[in-house]
Amino acid sequence: LAARAPARALTLRAELPYTSIVKVFTSRSSPHYLAPWQNKPPADTGGSAFAIRDLDGVKRLLTNAHIVADSTRIMVRRHGAADKYPARCISIGHEPDLALLDVADAAFWEGVEPLEFGPVPQLRDVVTAVGFPGGLDNISVTVGVVSRVDTVQYIHAAANLLAIQIDAGINGGNSGGPAFDVSGRVAGVAFQNVPDAQNVAYIVPEPIVRHFLNDFRAHGRYVGFCKLGVRLQTLENVALRAHLGLAPGQTGVVINAVLPVSAAAGVLLVNDVLLAIDGVPIANDASIEWRGNERIFLDYLVTSKAVGEPIALSVLRDRAPLQLSVTAATQAPLVPVHQYGELPEYLVYAGLVFSPLVQPMLHDWGSIDWYNTAPRRLVERALHGSLDKKGQQVIVLCQVLHDEANAGYESFTGLTVERANGVKPDNLAHLARLIHECTDEFVILTLDDARIIALRTSTAAQATARVQAQHRIARASNLRSEGGDGLAPAGELARGEVHAA
Repeated sequence: LAARAPARALTLRAELPYTSIVKVFTSRSSPHYLAPWQNKPPADTGGSAFAIRDLDGVKRLLTNAHIVADSTRIMVRRHGAADKYPARCISIGHEPDLALLDVADAAFWEGVEPLEFGPVPQLRDVVTAVGFPGGLDNISVTVGVVSRVDTVQYIHAAANLLAIQIDAGINGGNSGGPAFDVSGRVAGVAFQNVPDAQNVAYIVPEPIVRHFLNDFRAHGRYVGFCKLGVRLQTLENVALRAHLGLAPGQTGVVINAVLPVSAAAGVLLVNDVLLAIDGVPIANDASIEWRGNERIFLDYLVTSKAVGEPIALSVLRDRAPLQLSVTAATQAPLVPVHQYGELPEYLVYAGLVFSPLVQPMLHDWGSIDWYNTAPRRLVERALHGSLDKKGQQVIVLCQVLHDEANAGYESFTGLTVERANGVKPDNLAHLARLIHECTDEFVILTLDDARIIALRTSTAAQATARVQAQHRIARASNLRSEGGDGLAPAGELARGEVHAA
């Protein structure tokens, strides 16, 4: 290390508490989104976790969400022990990639001391990552330094949150393990690496963990990280700043769009210049000053808020200064990035299988390179679409199960439903009502590309029953709610630049 960088400290000043670090064994079964009535084959995975006290002082295990997502069974084993104990996930946050586990058996906790978090480390501070990489049974210890602290994309659910970049080796299985600072406190939770780079890994820092634990204490579950719900453009161009009326020395970013269902809706307007958030000036490159000589993306000021807290905004509108306020809220996307732990919604009608568009459906067209292999129009809706109203869904014809009733429609898979008997469906539950309550001779569905499907209402029920029997489909539909609510909030879509460790 001394030869590689002038690290701020080169030795750990405390013994590593190995007994507080455990190996996690997970059995999981994920939904098949192109055949949503069934799951994919089960698989066994694993990772690491460590003991903490939650904000009420109760001993828990902290790990990554991607380790226990879609789990059917979770077992944990202490370092140096032979026995496994059943664990239960009591709170999971996919955006911060964190999960809180409870182990009911008191014997598991004998001799286990909860670890404490320290502050966000400084650049060049030494960190020691501990976990069970590669599915091996013995603990691995790697040492590196903090090389960057910034907002980055958390690949598990594609949220942009504060993270610490370290140059210690973190491989599959290390995820969920602690990274210690030189005082023996936890600097962060290992969670992802960059596969094509050498020794570039990330850990979840204390502010993100604290937000996750605060949600659990206040609500009994993870609620989410807040967003303004706007699209921004930087103001690094001198002429553009002058056109918008910024005085010399004034800095900020311009609002290009305000999402209709967002915290900023009805408060901010297109072409407003956002000058400051909670009194913190925003630079022309959309960064803010942090810790004196570091800069991070302005979104950190919003994601650090709890739901319901006020956010003060300094704005330039039509060259006049304004002081505005919005209430911090999470932001639901038009196309959810994830649906872990939830069965997909679907509707089978005369052999046509409809389901709301979610990013995991696109993954079924190509797991890593989905944005090149999935239908281009669906990718565009996923990347650039936004909610016009609460509960809205993009409905996709994801399968055509062959039957005489749907002959000739086989090539329509991957197209979205735009109209049902002339009415635009808000979501899958609405589409189901429009179809089943139709009293006309035909149900007419209009898809994108102006494709038309006609189904005879008098024979559709028999066709549905035939298809169910042929494909062993127990239920012709799975509708979450009449209003289509309950979709999980998420951030920007993942594009595969980094991998969960």
